[in-house]
Amino acid sequence: MATTEETRRLSELIRGYTDEELTTFRSNRIEGSIDVILADKEFERRARLAQHELDRKLMLEQVGWMKFASKLTAASTLIAAIVGAAAGALITFWLQPTAPSMQSGPQTPRVQQQSETLMRGDLKDKATSVPSKPLETKSLPNKR
Repeated sequence: MATTEETRRLSELIRGYTDEELTTFRSNRIEGSIDVILADKEFERRARLAQHELDRKLMLEQVGWMKFASKLTAASTLIAAIVGAAAGALITFWLQPTAPSMQSGPQTPRVQQQSETLMRGDLKDKATSVPSKPLETKSLPNKR
């Protein structure tokens, strides 16, 4: 049985082998021995490191695409707001009646119509007319 110190030295030696050297080392040993177990563990360690590096590259690429997507979303939202405001202004402009032929009769501004009516005296509003006789007032009794 190998001691802890011997196992540690063998493990450090195996880490320095290339994949081909590690395969040759493993094939020349008895199955189930400490040498074979250490060689298998080294293969697993290398596979985990390779997978970790691939995962890291994938994650960095995904972060880059997420940044691009957020910038694209912000730009498209801004463009949509501008186009929406412009469309609203155009629709409002197009819906306003501009030609007199669309309306019946001659058109004059409302203020001009009201002033002409007042000048003719046709408009008699009871709320604004002056009463012909003064209103009677009743005084309230003083309570002292």
